[in-house]
Amino acid sequence: MGIASVRATLPKLVQEGLIQNKRRLGHVIAPITLQEVRDICQLREMIEPQAAELAASSVDIALLEAIDERSKRPVPEGDRDAEMESVLANKEFHVAIAAASGNERLRVWISQLQDFSIRFQYLLRHAAPLGGDWEHSHEPIIDAMRRRDPAAARERMRSHLATGRELLMNAILSLPTLRDVNIG
Repeated sequence: MGIASVRATLPKLVQEGLIQNKRRLGHVIAPITLQEVRDICQLREMIEPQAAELAASSVDIALLEAIDERSKRPVPEGDRDAEMESVLANKEFHVAIAAASGNERLRVWISQLQDFSIRFQYLLRHAAPLGGDWEHSHEPIIDAMRRRDPAAARERMRSHLATGRELLMNAILSLPTLRDVNIG
């Protein structure tokens, strides 16, 4: 990236709370706070189940299955590219459901929430001892979508997000301090 691109992007990252401007240090990655985790998880749990319910009758099942396959491919230890591909495929899965809801604003909001959640997923994948045990649980959501069952799709998404929140909170609480973790 060129310096002009970085300078143009920094104010937006500061506004979104992802970067902080520190005197004499310049810009640093904002720490993850418990409040931020709670807020993002709460928002996701409020709107993603509704998106799943709306999408159940029209979502492209083959597309969801293909995206899910990419999201759950094994990631060799230390392979940052494969890890990022898996994380981005997870985002793509959730955004595809939102897109199938037919509500463009809902798709945009879920996409933005997913962008914030990427930092959490990274933390979860690297927090001992949970990192190695991280598994995606999209199959129950896909199954409900395959049956075109809106109520089941809503409940499966709700359960998926609640499980993710619980794993994330346990990972955070197992760390001696968030400052010891490099999220960048």
